Amino acid sequence: MGTLRLNTLPSPTWNRLDINDITVTLPEGMTEKQPFGKPELTALGGGFCGLVGQTDMISQSAELDIELGRGETRGFYIKVPENGSISVIMYISCESGAVRTVAEIPEGSQLRLVQIIEGGSQLLNDMGADISDGGRLDVTQIFLSGEQSVSGVYACLSGWTSMKPCATFIAGFRSELSYKGAYILRGKEKLDINNITVHKGKKTRSQTELKGVLSDSAEKTFRGTIDFKNGASGSVGAETEDVLLLSENTVNKTLPVILCSEEDVEGSHGASIGRLDENALYYMTSRGIPEKTAMELAATARIERLIALTGSERAEERALKALSERSGNAIL
Repeated sequence: MGTLRLNTLPSPTWNRLDINDITVTLPEGMTEKQPFGKPELTALGGGFCGLVGQTDMISQSAELDIELGRGETRGFYIKVPENGSISVIMYISCESGAVRTVAEIPEGSQLRLVQIIEGGSQLLNDMGADISDGGRLDVTQIFLSGEQSVSGVYACLSGWTSMKPCATFIAGFRSELSYKGAYILRGKEKLDINNITVHKGKKTRSQTELKGVLSDSAEKTFRGTIDFKNGASGSVGAETEDVLLLSENTVNKTLPVILCSEEDVEGSHGASIGRLDENALYYMTSRGIPEKTAMELAATARIERLIALTGSERAEERALKALSERSGNAIL
């Protein structure tokens, strides 16, 4: 077994914060392979790309059950039809493995990607996308369990596309990214997220929203980078995070970063980190709901709201069932 540095911050900060990256021990059986897709479209890093070789091509809407044993990996290359719109839903469960998804979204096309994640001892999950003129990527990620989950989304709002003759350069004009994520961590579970949005085209848009719940001794790290490149005039990028802490022993690290090489842009970030509202807790306990149950209901309600937006009855039913089994108090 070897180790690998993953989720490296594009612009490192003070080392003492211990947030620039994460070093993981790879499970047995996970070895270097021939990587696929564009190696630069990665949030976890180039070293991770070499671990995933098996590739499934996707060009139409699909619902996929992805089950990984110890050391197993899966790769997916999503090629959205020109001026088309597809939806891909992934149910990911594993003992300890890795998933890499690369998406090419050509001019005027749209991809909706939903990942419902039930990790085992270790899951490495990477998603990279190249979004051209007028293209849109909607990503929903729901983390329901996992001793150690390392995940990242790299979205480039511009780039090269093989859909065009002579590999024409597409500026990414008015391309868009919408990311919504949710997690619920308990015990000693750990989640490490590294989301990178690169604005290259003019008047591009990105919105990142992350909500989660930490209890017991759970740990979560979120790195959110918005990078405005020269030429991305008129672009807007925003990210928000809402974290609910249910224990004094939880560890929460949040590092929003805005990099800017262009003047005419607008970038913003905000974070709300706190405990359950005392008035809401009093309201529920005064009506006979035990305090522990009231806290569970408030926690799962955050995840349920995002699950309801998956757009798939099967995905919603499956995610709610997993959440119910995990908490015992989800409203079905």
